[in-house]
Amino acid sequence: KKYDPEFVSGSFINGQGIVLLDPWYPIPGEDTLVSLTAEIPANFYAVSEADEIFYRDSSGGKKVSFDFPHATGFVHFVAGPYQVQEEKLPGGIVLSTYFFPEDSEFAQLYASKTKQYLQRYQELIGPYPYKRFSVVENRLPTGFAMPTFTLLGSSVVRLPFIVETSLGHEVLHSWFGNSVGVDYEQGNWCEGLTTYLADQAFAADRGEGAVFRKGQFVKYHSHVGLENDMTVADFKSPGDHSPAHQASRAVGYNKASMIFHMLRKKLGDEIFFAALRTFYTDNIFKTAGWSDLRIAFEGESGEDLQNFFDQWLNRADLPEIAASHIKLDIEDGEPVLRFDLVQKNDPPYQLNVTLLVESGKQVVEKEVALSSPKTEVSIPLASVDYRMTLDPDYDLMRSLSPDELPSVWSRFQGSSAKVAVLEKGKEEVYNPFLSILAAMDCPVVAEEELDGQELSEKDVLFLGSESMTSRGIFGRSSLPATGFTVDVRKNPLADGRVAVLAQAEDRDQAAAAVHKLRHYGKYGYLHFQEGKIQEKAIPESDFGQIYIVDDSPRGAAVGKSLDFAEIMDKVSFSRVIYVGETHVDQADHLLQYRVLKALHEKHGELAIGMEMFNRSSQPALDSYIAGEIDERQFLKDSNYFKNWGYDYRFYRDILQFARRHSLPVIALNLDKDIVSKTFKNGGIFALPEEIQQNLPQDRDLSMPGYRDRLAQVFGSHSGPYFDNGNVGHFLQAQALWDETMAETIASYLRGNAGKKMVVIAGSGHVVKENAIPPRVSGRLSVSQSVLMNVRQNELAPDEADYVFFSAPVKEPPSPKLGVMLAEKEEGLVISGLSPHGGAKKAKLAEKDVILAIDGEVVKTVEDIKISLLNKEHGDTVRVKVRRPVFLLPDAEIDVDVQL
Repeated sequence: KKYDPEFVSGSFINGQGIVLLDPWYPIPGEDTLVSLTAEIPANFYAVSEADEIFYRDSSGGKKVSFDFPHATGFVHFVAGPYQVQEEKLPGGIVLSTYFFPEDSEFAQLYASKTKQYLQRYQELIGPYPYKRFSVVENRLPTGFAMPTFTLLGSSVVRLPFIVETSLGHEVLHSWFGNSVGVDYEQGNWCEGLTTYLADQAFAADRGEGAVFRKGQFVKYHSHVGLENDMTVADFKSPGDHSPAHQASRAVGYNKASMIFHMLRKKLGDEIFFAALRTFYTDNIFKTAGWSDLRIAFEGESGEDLQNFFDQWLNRADLPEIAASHIKLDIEDGEPVLRFDLVQKNDPPYQLNVTLLVESGKQVVEKEVALSSPKTEVSIPLASVDYRMTLDPDYDLMRSLSPDELPSVWSRFQGSSAKVAVLEKGKEEVYNPFLSILAAMDCPVVAEEELDGQELSEKDVLFLGSESMTSRGIFGRSSLPATGFTVDVRKNPLADGRVAVLAQAEDRDQAAAAVHKLRHYGKYGYLHFQEGKIQEKAIPESDFGQIYIVDDSPRGAAVGKSLDFAEIMDKVSFSRVIYVGETHVDQADHLLQYRVLKALHEKHGELAIGMEMFNRSSQPALDSYIAGEIDERQFLKDSNYFKNWGYDYRFYRDILQFARRHSLPVIALNLDKDIVSKTFKNGGIFALPEEIQQNLPQDRDLSMPGYRDRLAQVFGSHSGPYFDNGNVGHFLQAQALWDETMAETIASYLRGNAGKKMVVIAGSGHVVKENAIPPRVSGRLSVSQSVLMNVRQNELAPDEADYVFFSAPVKEPPSPKLGVMLAEKEEGLVISGLSPHGGAKKAKLAEKDVILAIDGEVVKTVEDIKISLLNKEHGDTVRVKVRRPVFLLPDAEIDVDVQL
C-alpha cells in the first residue's frame, strides 16, 4: 500500500524536505534489525538511526543508506536541503549538525553545546552508546530524541534558551530511553530520570535547583487535581504539549524526577551515581523497568528500597505535612521549640523532611524522619524570636501550602473548574482566544449570562478587563492599553483559585500572542507586543512552608514621641483625616472629638464623614445640623437605632459640636439591608440588577492583605451565617461598604474644593494599606492621614500614620427599664422582665402595654431608647401602661421605675 504523508500528522514529503515519523512502513511486532536505503534529490542530505551514513550518485539525484547494528522497534527518516557540518570527537564519535541555510548561523553553537553534553554524560554515566550524534533541524515544531540524533523544530532552535536546557535533555536520551529502552509494562521511568539529570541538574549548576523544583511543584499542582488517580507507574507516554496531556506530563516528568532527587538525598551522591552507572552498564541495548532501577540502587547501597519505590510509584496522592501545636517552652532558662509534624495522608508516607529554624543569629537545620500520622519534635533555640521553614529547598515531593502557590497562568490552564467571561462588545477582539479555550475545556460565557456563584467556585478568566464584573472585583484596570496582556491574580472570592485579566488592544494583537501562552505557564504577568514578549514576571509567594510563631513585641522610642498638638500640626496638612474606632470604646470616641476640635481651630472649613449613617440619612443629618429639628426627631428621622444601634451617647458630643459650628456631617455608608443581603444571599452578583446599577462599579477586592485580614474577622464570628457562610460573600459585603464610603468621601471633596474631612469609622475600615484610604486615592488624588488608638498587640505600622496611647475611659452602660419588649398591633407589649430590674420591682407585669415615659408617648423600642437617652443609672422615670383586666376594660396605671 502506498504511503501518503498528507494524511499523517508530523510527516511530510515536498520540495522543502522529507520527515517520516509516523508508521510509514510495515512495522514488525518486535525489535528488528532494519536496513534502509532511499533516493533523494541531489541537494538533500538525510538522517536516520545510524552509526554510519553512505551516499552514492544515482540518475534521480543520489542514494543514501544507513548502517545501524542494533535492533529497533521503529525507524525514522528525515531529509532536506541541509548545510551539514561534521566533526570527529575523541573516541571516534562523529558529531554532525543539519541546519537549513537560513539557520546555518546556529550550527556552531549547537555543535559546541552538544560536545559539552556528550562529555558531561560520558563522565557521569558511561561511554556514549553510538558512533555518531546529529542535531537536525525540522520544518515542524518538534523536540524529539531518536537513537543517534535529535530532531528540533525551526521555531525551537531559534529560541536562545534551548541550547542551555532542551538540547541537553535530548542528548541525554541517548543513554536513557534509547540505548537503555523502557519496559512500558512497569511505566516510563526515563522522562523523569532525564528531567532530573538534565533540566533540574542544569538549574542546580546555576544555583537555582530549589527554584526549579518549586516550579515543578507549581506545575504539578496546576494540572493534577485532587481527583487525580494517576500514579508514576501508570505513566507510559508523554504525549504532546497540549492541555490534554499536561497532567500526565506533570506526573511522568515532574513527580518522577523528584523520586530520583529524593533517592539521591537518601543515599548520597556517591552511591546514587554509582548505581546509575551500574544500571546503564547492565541494561544497555535492552529494555528496563523501575524494578531494574531498584535492584541497581539496592545493590550499591545495601538497603531494602522496596517500600520507597512502592509508595512513590504506586500512590497517586502527595504527602500533606504541617506543623501543629507549636509552642515555646523555657527549660533551665533556655527556649525550646516543641511541635507536632502531622501527616494528613492515610496511610502515612515514610519519608524525611528538612526543617530550617532561624532564631536570632542562630540557624538550625534538622532532618526529621516521618512514618506515622503524628511525630513530636523539639528543637533547642538561642532566642524566643524565631521563624521555621518546612522543606525550604523543596527536596520532598509534597503538597504546597496556599501561601507557596503563586498566581500563574498554568493554574488557570490546568484547572478542572474554570470559566471565561467575555466582555460585552469585545467578541471580535477576543475571538482568537476561543479555540485555545475550547482545547482547554473551558466554557466561555457572555458577561450578562454569567452565574455570579461561579465566581466564588471556579478559576475565572476575564476576556476584557473593563467589564462591569471584573471592575466589581479588581476595580478599574491599570493594564497597558497597547499589545496583549495577561495578569493572573488570586481570586479574592475563592480560596486557592485564580482570576485572570486579559487585555488586548485589538484582534490582531490577541491573535499574535494567545497561541504562545502555553509556553509561559510559570508566569503570572505577561505583556506581548505584536506577539513578542515584552515583559514577564512570576508573582511572589512563600519559599517553603513558613511558620512565624513568636514575633518580638513592637515598641516605640518614647523620647521621640510627639504630643497631641504636634501631631495635629502635621495632620492638618492632609485633606482627609481618618480617626479609627472600636465602636464601644469611649476612649476612641474621646480621641475623635479631640481631633475634630483641634482641627476645627486650625481649619474652619471642615466636614465630618461618619460610617454610622447611611446615605438615606443625609436629609435628617442636614436638618439637625441646620437646627431645623431637635435631637429626638433627628434620631427618629435618621433611623439611627435601626441602622446602627450602638449607644448614641458615643457620637453625641461629635454631632452636637458639628451642630454648634455648622459643620457638614456626611452620611458615608450604604443601606445596611443591601450589605446584609450581599453577605447572606450569595454576593453582589446575586443582588437585583437595579440595586447593582446604583452601587460603586469599581470595587477592588484584591488589595494585598485585604482578604486575609477579613478572613480573620470572618473566622472570629459565630452564628448561622458565619458558620455556614461563604467568606467570599463576606468579603464582597465589606468591600461594598469600603468602596461606598470611599466614593462618598471622594464625591464630596471633589464638589467642595476648600473642605477637609474628618472621617469617623471603625478601625478596620481606615487601614491605610487596603481599606478606605487607597480606595479614595483611586478616585481622587488627595493627601490623607490615619489616626487611631493602640491597644495591646495592635501596633501595626501598615495600618495607621499616627497612633495614640489613650488611657481607658469607662462609660457607664445605658440605663434600662429591665423589660423585654415586642412591637405588636396593640403597642409595645412587655414580653419578659429582668429578675433584678426596676420594672419588676415596680410591679410591672408581662402583657402590660407601655404607653408613655415621663409624659412622652412611646410606640416603638426606638422611642423608649430616645426617652432614656438623657437618663442615668439610679434615675426614676414615670411609666404609663395599659394592663389587661379579666372581664373588665383595660386599666391604665402609672408606676415609678428606678433605672
